[in-house]
Amino acid sequence: CLKPVRGVVLYMDRPSTSHFSPVLSFNLEGIPSEQVGEELGQAGFAVRAGLHCAPAAHRRLGTLEQGTVRVSPSAFSHSEHIRAFCERVKKIVKKTTN
Repeated sequence: CLKPVRGVVLYMDRPSTSHFSPVLSFNLEGIPSEQVGEELGQAGFAVRAGLHCAPAAHRRLGTLEQGTVRVSPSAFSHSEHIRAFCERVKKIVKKTTN
């Protein structure tokens, strides 16, 4: 649901079921990852923002300066949670581009 949103930068391809890890790293163009993480946290979403103790990975991704926002859906995440998360991300993008 985030891939088509203008301003969202995803750092992974769609996972195949044989290599699936429920972690998504992303950024919103022009917004520090910590700010996005804080806004999502205030809305009730548990995310982590920053370098995640992985500077080599961020160097490779080109995110060493800003880090990324990382979200990890689980077996307890329902489709409504995912939709609400995507809608909140869209709100953050819209708020900062207006």
